Amino acid sequence: MQAVRAFLFMSVTIPTTEPSTFRAGTTVKWQKSDFSSFPYADGYTTAVYTVNGKNGSKTIEGEWSASDQAWTFELAAADNNLSAGSYTLYGYVSNGTEIQPVAELTVEVKASLATATQSDTRTHVRKVLDALEATIEKRATREQQSTQLPNGVSIGLLPPAELVKQYEHYKYLYSQELDTERVRNKGRRRQILPSFNPTS
Repeated sequence: MQAVRAFLFMSVTIPTTEPSTFRAGTTVKWQKSDFSSFPYADGYTTAVYTVNGKNGSKTIEGEWSASDQAWTFELAAADNNLSAGSYTLYGYVSNGTEIQPVAELTVEVKASLATATQSDTRTHVRKVLDALEATIEKRATREQQSTQLPNGVSIGLLPPAELVKQYEHYKYLYSQELDTERVRNKGRRRQILPSFNPTS
């Protein structure tokens, strides 16, 4: 029990260098000693890091500790909703007049464990079918409305009659996929046989 208590109250060592990789959905935290070229005492009282990439961006403002003579930077787990990918971590300090760079490096963001286990396993046909159905029922997302058919036309641009036509077409294609899957799994397709009464 004492060992458990010791573990629970064990202090966590905060890294003193910028992260090179981190996972979305987790807390990211590090400290930096006072930047020697741009010290807090000389008026550089703002320190900021930005995470920039094609999949999104985040701004992380530093908090100064006079006792530690260091900056602490923290991206809370609730705000860390970046998509997986490569980003540039750029740091700078400011005295209100000048802005000076202090860091620039590439970081790799890994997918959140909460979403990594929820991968979309639908086939392309099923995705199109779902998008068509949602559009007909006027509940489609932008992503679904922008889904393109083989002719290059987005679903959201189709007239009502064409929507229904494409829905029936993809419904048929999806039924074929299901039949193929049943055969692959050696399942039996249920057949309804006509009933008859033997003649006496």
